Parts: sequence; C-alpha cells; structure tokens
Amino acid sequence: MTNAVSKLTNTKVAERVEHHVQSFPPAITFAKSKKSKEKRESSDFREFEILLDPSDTSSQKTKKSAYVFELGDAETWCHWRKQVDDMCSLLEATTAAAQTKIIEALLRGRALESFHTYKQANQTAHPAWDEAKVLKITLNDMAMQIFPVKNAYRQQKTYMKYHLFIGNGVSVKQFEHRITWMNQSLKYFPLIKLANGQYKDCKPMPEDELCEIINIAKKPEWTATMMGANIDPYDLSKPELIEYLERLDNTCTCIVDSSMTSRRTDEQTRH
Repeated sequence: MTNAVSKLTNTKVAERVEHHVQSFPPAITFAKSKKSKEKRESSDFREFEILLDPSDTSSQKTKKSAYVFELGDAETWCHWRKQVDDMCSLLEATTAAAQTKIIEALLRGRALESFHTYKQANQTAHPAWDEAKVLKITLNDMAMQIFPVKNAYRQQKTYMKYHLFIGNGVSVKQFEHRITWMNQSLKYFPLIKLANGQYKDCKPMPEDELCEIINIAKKPEWTATMMGANIDPYDLSKPELIEYLERLDNTCTCIVDSSMTSRRTDEQTRH
C-alpha cells in the first residue's frame, strides 16, 4: 500500500469513527462534562456521622460529607450513585429501608420529588415487590430520565472500545485513570430490560477488556516498537501493559525534548 493510499484510508476511517460518535453519542465522554466540573457550594453537601467501630455504639465518631443531587447529567449521576454506595457501606446500611433514608438525605428539589413519585408508582403497580426491588427500579426510573439514549450501556462500551486514543496531552496514567472510572460507572447505567419483562444489571467490563481498550488506544509508533521488541500486548496484565506504555511514553517524550533542545541550540549557533 502506497503512502498516499494509506493516508486516504486513514482519513476515511477517522471520518467514519467521527461520524459514528456524532450519530450515537456516549452518555459519558472521555472529557469530563461541564456539569461535573461545576463548583459546589457548602450547601450542596450533607454530613454524616460514622462510628469508627460500627460494632461499638459508644465508639468514637468521624464525619463524612457527600454532595446532594438535584439536577445533573449522566456523569454527575454516576458520581452521586457511587457516593451513595460508599455512604451505605460506611454506615452499614444493608436494608432497603436504611438505604432509602440515606438516598433521601442526598436528594433535593426536583430529584427528590421524582424519587418519591417513582417509588409510590412502583409500590402501587407492583404490590408483590419487596422494598429492595422497589428501590432498585425507582433509581432506574430516575436514571432513564437522565441518560440521553435508550441503549446507553451498549453505546458507552462501543465508544470506550473503539473511539478513545492516548495523546493530545493525556498521559498513559491519566488515560488509565479515566477509563477505569468510566468502566466502574457502567453499573449505574439504566438497567437492560429483557423481552420477558425482567431486568438485567449493567456490569463493568472485566480487566482483559480494559487491556484491549488500552492496547487499541495506544499510539501507532508504540505498536511498531512492541512488535520490534517481540512483545505481545495480549500477554501482559493491565498493570504490566500500563507500566510498559508509560516507559514508551517517557522515552518518546525524552527524544522529542532532546530534539527540540538540539534544534534551539543549532538556531542560536547560526545567529
């Protein structure tokens, strides 16, 4: 394949990738959403007292804050859900009733109204459901109003697998940190409704799939380097792959810095 044909092919592939993302946008992009970066005021947080030793009611206490959800997007919803889970774990809220109290404390305004409305509707429509099922479907009803598309889970996974690239100021470690968070957030996406009316949980991708994402996202020149060193990325665990790519990134950065320094020195010499 000639260079001209190769460049044309690469351009067409890039255009198809860009068109697909525009046509089927993910719920959460690699770049953080504007809503998630908004500054929160002290009034946006609730403080909880937590026993240092949950088994001893007279144990010393510590305080833990979590922000309140009112209006937001898919990314802020996932952040909030993670906080709720963390708080339920810290407070050992194992029953649906106890978890509901924590959730109500961390909702306000329109979001709290929606929670109560959906909860009442589910209790009325499905009297045989236990509290845990009612709570789960109520949170799912809220999520479906926040996430922008019907098949959010499938579209998000496709985006993560084929549309992310390391570069443009994003280091290997930063890339890993972001996709790890995005992957963990998948469990807070709207449930998958099956043909029989049952629901299926959305689950994070396993580590081997994350390795594939990182491998596909790496720079083309790194692939050539790995092939030259007879290193198969599929033989590496996620930590091993990240460590190796970081070394490549640092090596390339040093080469670029050295080249720029040499160029500036040559220019100064000529002048």
